[in-house]
Amino acid sequence: MKKTGFTLIELLLFITVIAILASVGVVAYNGYTGAAKASATKTIHAQTVKSISAELRKCELDKTSIVYGNLNCSSLNPNSLTLAASKNSNDVNPYDTSVKAVIIKKNWDALDPSKSKLGYVILHSSGDKESLIITTFLKEVGDVDPEKDLLTTSIKIKIK
Repeated sequence: MKKTGFTLIELLLFITVIAILASVGVVAYNGYTGAAKASATKTIHAQTVKSISAELRKCELDKTSIVYGNLNCSSLNPNSLTLAASKNSNDVNPYDTSVKAVIIKKNWDALDPSKSKLGYVILHSSGDKESLIITTFLKEVGDVDPEKDLLTTSIKIKIK
């Protein structure tokens, strides 16, 4: 009488190989999703810079324009512009999709590690009160290399 089937050793070997392949796949998947989130954050930063710059160009061309549908060029300042830009943005934070990506911070310290800034596009004014600073973190504050992991753009507001 012939018996067909697998021995216990063969089954254990098969399960071990599948477990190894699964662990390699999970690590690779986490790397891909991390890179995708960083790329999405860079895109949101670039879109925010372009949007604000375009609205400011409208004011330079015609001082009676309306910025973001409700802000007059005559009353434009960094604080009002940051509020209008953040309200206009519908982007979500790639690292936490329950919150918006474009946020406002007043008197903001970029190196304060008390809260995660990962994935946020942070709008804040500078000390000269005529510039809008847009800062985006691509890594947690403690691990930040300013050359690679921090996007900062300054936009001068010349319209009065």
